[in-house]
Amino acid sequence: MSDFDLPDLPSDEELGITDEDREKYADELPDDGPELSEEEMAALLGGSTAGLSPSGAPSSPASSKSAEGGPSRKEAKQKAKEEKKRAREAKKEAKRKAKEERRRAKAAAAARSTAAGSATTSPGPASTEDGGGAEAEASRAAGGSSEPPGSEPPGPAPASLAPMPAWRGPVTLLVLLGFSIFASARTGQVNPAPSNADPGEFSSARAMSIVEDMAREAHPPGSPEHQRVRDFLVERLTQLGLRPQVQTATSLIEGRASISDEAPMARAATVRNIVARIPGSNPSGSVLITAHYDSRGIAPGAGDDASGVAAILEALRALQTGPTLRNDIIVLLTDAEELGLLGARAFVDQHPWMPEVDLVLSFEMRGGGGPSIMFETNERNGWVVRGLQDFDPHPFANSMSYEVYERLPRDTDFTPFREAGVQGLNFAAIDNAHVYHQVYDTPANLSEATLQHHGIRALEGLRYFANADLTSVNDSNVVFFSVPVLGLIVYDRLWVLGISALLVALFALVFLTARRADARTSRIALGFLVSLAATAAAYFLAGWGFASLTPLHPEYGALQGSAFHHDGWYMVALAVTSLLLVVVASLATRRWIAPLELSVGALVPPLAAAVAAGFAAPLAAMNLQWPVAAAALSLILMALLGSRASGTVGWLVAVAFALPIFVMLQPVAELLWLAMSLEVAGVLAVITAVGFFLILPVLHSLNTPNRWWAPLTLVVIAGGRPQESRRLING
Repeated sequence: MSDFDLPDLPSDEELGITDEDREKYADELPDDGPELSEEEMAALLGGSTAGLSPSGAPSSPASSKSAEGGPSRKEAKQKAKEEKKRAREAKKEAKRKAKEERRRAKAAAAARSTAAGSATTSPGPASTEDGGGAEAEASRAAGGSSEPPGSEPPGPAPASLAPMPAWRGPVTLLVLLGFSIFASARTGQVNPAPSNADPGEFSSARAMSIVEDMAREAHPPGSPEHQRVRDFLVERLTQLGLRPQVQTATSLIEGRASISDEAPMARAATVRNIVARIPGSNPSGSVLITAHYDSRGIAPGAGDDASGVAAILEALRALQTGPTLRNDIIVLLTDAEELGLLGARAFVDQHPWMPEVDLVLSFEMRGGGGPSIMFETNERNGWVVRGLQDFDPHPFANSMSYEVYERLPRDTDFTPFREAGVQGLNFAAIDNAHVYHQVYDTPANLSEATLQHHGIRALEGLRYFANADLTSVNDSNVVFFSVPVLGLIVYDRLWVLGISALLVALFALVFLTARRADARTSRIALGFLVSLAATAAAYFLAGWGFASLTPLHPEYGALQGSAFHHDGWYMVALAVTSLLLVVVASLATRRWIAPLELSVGALVPPLAAAVAAGFAAPLAAMNLQWPVAAAALSLILMALLGSRASGTVGWLVAVAFALPIFVMLQPVAELLWLAMSLEVAGVLAVITAVGFFLILPVLHSLNTPNRWWAPLTLVVIAGGRPQESRRLING
């Protein structure tokens, strides 16, 4: 071996450099040739280059001897050390400069990519402007992190930028629009049936002729028109082969006429209910079907409630074409519903058939359009709701309505039966609510599709329950909600708390997965605060917007079913504004909070609300539970995909999990709007904002083709003024 005193350098293994590291950084380290040039090697070996191989290595021990008369070996050795040290320092400086140039080039490329609309769903923010991203990555790869154990890096987590195609943003917005149409309560309504439809089927055209006869004018109790309508209905029932009777009774209510009245009062009236009975072949009980035939003092009452009466009469006509059903059917067309449910109370309190009633089907209307909604049942509703699941070909129901209706000052003819402990189903449509109790509640303003939906439920409900065993119609309460294509989903209330526990466990998995993907707890907490701030902004902005609109609508305060005559566009503007706030919050915080971190933080409020609802309102909790579950699963997959989450596969996954969120939350927002009007604009804004935060993995795609197009588009949509039509209403 050589006598030269060469320094011992650490090996790759001692430095912790693996084969993967060498492959990863091979392209970044230029090939600068051998460590020492021939001249440097000659100086190291005493000035002689004889016998060196092309690489500069000595070929034999003899070649290491100094030349005759050259400097002493000690001097040569010292000089060689100095030369080698200078060469090593020069090489390090060159490498440092090259690395700095590469870092600057990457930062410039990142800035250009970001400006062009590049986005990423990987854990770290897209920005690397602090200059420490590449060095930190290399340090971690070598196992040499300078951070103390258990601490979080002070700067943003490193992120690999994965540009998205320019088409992704506009296509995403179109997909969201398609989801909104698909999930809407106004989509997929049944088609009206013509007057020449099969005799055994319900025909809205045939039923509409009854509505037109009933709703010529307003017919409040005691008016001549009221008597004309009553005589007309008795005649139609007689034509169906029934033997109608008129129950004449004095009905008295004390305290409050309805739970919506505030002042104590007493009211009495002579009511004239129309009743008839269809005997069953082998009855196990009786099914009562009811609607009221009186109208408000100024309203012709086409929707409220000639539509319900017509649905019953046309359903009875269709039943006459088939075999006799097993159970008795009691027909009750009540009087004086508008005066405080006086007719229904008279039947419940005084009619001899009341003890025989096992189940009630009630048909109401609070508007003039939309789907026929099953919105109310009694306690222990499991059996009757599962019956609805079996017979209804076009179900539209949500057990949240039961929770809400119990807390609202609303009642119908079903209320006295419910208070008497009778099980049943209550149906109503609530769209076009501005016609409710107004002079324009006319046949022209009644949707025939709504009448068809009403009638199908009346006909199929009678066929099902009039052939069922009615000896036991009560069971434990159930959760139910309708889903497009899938129909009515029903499960036991006992599942609710179990699902809440699973959601908590699922969120723990989301958090751990995100942490393994380099998400930081501090920035997840910041994302939580950002989502709260954006949701609060949506709430206050919606409230301010509604207050600003009321002076522009002189009809505000005069309508009973709606705030304004036409407010659909305002609801669209409210939803788009919520989307705008969520998108802006995501873009504005992108430099400090990664998309994954913001999404995980934004998941906390709806998760907490879903768990709390499981205790406070268990029949409504599913409207948050399932969207939270879908969002959580989406985030887990996004974290596992890492930088590939911004690719086509990640986008498709995010879109797929966004669909159930739309399907569950959008009908809830729409039904609350239709039932409560825009007076609850703040609550509606919160629901829509929460929904959009749950689909953040999809909304990140709106960053392409650039950052400004989506906010600008949403501003234009939200700020557009609706061209409201002015209708000439004749009394």
